[in-house]
Amino acid sequence: MRPLISTALLALALSAAACGPKVDLATPPGFAVLDKQQEYAYRAASADGVVLAVRAEKNDPAGNLDFWADALSQKLLAGGYSLDGEPREVRTRRGVPGRQVRFGREHQGRPQRLWITVFVTPSHVFVAEAGGDAERFKGKAEAAVQKAIESLAVD
Repeated sequence: MRPLISTALLALALSAAACGPKVDLATPPGFAVLDKQQEYAYRAASADGVVLAVRAEKNDPAGNLDFWADALSQKLLAGGYSLDGEPREVRTRRGVPGRQVRFGREHQGRPQRLWITVFVTPSHVFVAEAGGDAERFKGKAEAAVQKAIESLAVD
């Protein structure tokens, strides 16, 4: 099973986001959209260094929400991240179900937070990534990022 997951993750990582569909979401207050992104369909950052990004990749190999959320979670856990609570079920503004998994880790002696939120359609996998210094990614920033993720429109 591990080789299949590794192959799936490699395929997801190597797919060109520029060829994928456009994504639409409400940029959080206090964030600026970063243009000319090649790896991401959308990317924005706050002045405090909290980043919100969305990748849109082909659903190849064809997997469902459980498959992609688990595969990405396993990759992050193997990379030194730890789970920060239980996965959360979320929906886009158009009702597409998704799963948000929150992680934490230490980087250069400072706690970091990373959220991945996965939405799957028959043709694409959409991964919203949000992260930054744990001290800066809380309160208003956390609420604004969550609201932006839920504003995502995918078909």
